[in-house]
Amino acid sequence: KPHKPHKPHKPHKPHKPLEVGFFEMNIEASGKEYLNRILASVPDMKIILLDKETMGILGMCFSKTEIMGHEVFLFDLLEKKREPMHHLKAVCYLRPTRENVELLRKEFSNPKYSEYNLFFSNTISKDSLRDMAEADEHE
Repeated sequence: KPHKPHKPHKPHKPHKPLEVGFFEMNIEASGKEYLNRILASVPDMKIILLDKETMGILGMCFSKTEIMGHEVFLFDLLEKKREPMHHLKAVCYLRPTRENVELLRKEFSNPKYSEYNLFFSNTISKDSLRDMAEADEHE
């Protein structure tokens, strides 16, 4: 047999890191799925109360037309002053920050909506939940 020269050894190439576009699409898709479940869990006309970061998440996942298609009458920042609309339910999608807990306590002491449905972008402490429950004198 004639001798065949060995092929040169190719150095191992590390796996290609995730491309940013792919990663962003997955975050957007999972965010949209989560928000769809939130909005579907509260039937009828509703208002969405957000903080600045969750407003950005909502805006990244939905157009205004898509949001309105979920029976959303209005979406606004929790920190803003709003008129009472007792015929509407409120969906609150917020970060579990001390500031947001304080804003919710203030909101619950003088409720503007028929009910409040709370959703957080991360886990919230039992102490924060207790603080909010204590402020809800109308339940």
